[in-house]
Amino acid sequence: MAFILPILSANQLASFPAEPFKTPGALIIRNGIRPKDSAADKGLEVNRLDNWLAKF
Repeated sequence: MAFILPILSANQLASFPAEPFKTPGALIIRNGIRPKDSAADKGLEVNRLDNWLAKF
């Protein structure tokens, strides 16, 4: 019995990130850097989680 895989069109392929595991990780780290920099610019104490994420 043959199994047929669906073929994706170019539009459907464009919706997938090029590196599916790296993209969410980069988003998480980037969202840790922004609040850290913002707090540092304002002279406020930096959240420990944001500081930890920004070190990556």
